[in-house]
Amino acid sequence: MPLGITYGYSRDHRADLKQWMCALATTHEGDIPIFLRPLDGNSSDKEYLSAAVKEVMTQLREQSPEEQEQRIAVFDSGGESEANMKSYNDAKIWWISRVPETSTAAKSALEEHEQWRPLSDGSGEYAIRLMDLPQGKERWVIVRTHAQLLAAKDQMEKKVKKTHQEWEKRFWHLSNQAFGCETDAQTAWEKALKGKPTWLIATFTLTEQKQYQQRGRPKKEARADQTVCYLVPTLAVDQQEVTALARKKAGFIVATNLLDEQRLPHEQVISTYKEQGGVERGFRFL
Repeated sequence: MPLGITYGYSRDHRADLKQWMCALATTHEGDIPIFLRPLDGNSSDKEYLSAAVKEVMTQLREQSPEEQEQRIAVFDSGGESEANMKSYNDAKIWWISRVPETSTAAKSALEEHEQWRPLSDGSGEYAIRLMDLPQGKERWVIVRTHAQLLAAKDQMEKKVKKTHQEWEKRFWHLSNQAFGCETDAQTAWEKALKGKPTWLIATFTLTEQKQYQQRGRPKKEARADQTVCYLVPTLAVDQQEVTALARKKAGFIVATNLLDEQRLPHEQVISTYKEQGGVERGFRFL
């Protein structure tokens, strides 16, 4: 069957170019390629990565069945899904993978933890959560390094500054609108708040201004033809929430179905996952 060189998701952000893909597996030590399969340029990671993992592990099991218990497949979040993880568990394949931060369970796990443990190299901290998921039980190691936290705080500060300026401009336009009554002003304010981030605190006060049809300065005894309301907005930043978001953004989750900490210590789960960079080195080797 011919290889489909076509458009697809580009990790180099070159969606204008056609591509083909390659499923590659390497050894943990030495980064030696042991499996390679060309794929169509629009192949799905979740589908083809799962097939590659199971094929590689099946071949290794047939060649050296006595080493099956020591083998662990390591892959990125692109191959993580409920169906894939269930199929690995059913096939009795040990695995380590990063968990996508988009899932509800991951978002909850990335919230603040009370029992953070320091990493032995002093680079950050981690927390453990045992998960009972539809695909089976998993051990989640939630990691937050000092370097990632500093980077996340810097990103949040830039975002806060930019967003604050955008909302100041939006409210400036709103403050120049005249409203016939307080109810109209309140309705306009609530409509303007749509899309506001939760860490941006917006409040307002109302000022009234009398208007006269007669030109020039009105006399003291003159009665106003109408009274209009103006909004006076005030913006503030909830720094506590900004800090919490930065801490959450700095974290990532590494999961494994090998629950026994004695066989695979928590920090070894992290280091083993990080060493999957050998796959990229394997591409250079080729």
